[in-house]
Amino acid sequence: MCIASSIDSFRGADALAASALAGRENGVILLAQSNPDFYPPESTDMALKFLTDHKGDIQTAHVLGGETANTLEFFDQIDNMIDPE
Repeated sequence: MCIASSIDSFRGADALAASALAGRENGVILLAQSNPDFYPPESTDMALKFLTDHKGDIQTAHVLGGETANTLEFFDQIDNMIDPE
């Protein structure tokens, strides 16, 4: 599982990098934009719903884009879904 930002100004760099990683791991790419400086907070709802619906299937998540594209809260939410302990 790769989570990449879809911020327009990044010109798809995160998603492009995620494609190679997801291909190597036979995984999926989830586009998310959790930074309110770029997108409204509601835009992460679909990403979090997907993660919630599939949390038993996801063992590792690679988040591309860092703190510029994603909030620390988003990182924490992903971490808690994958490793709730």
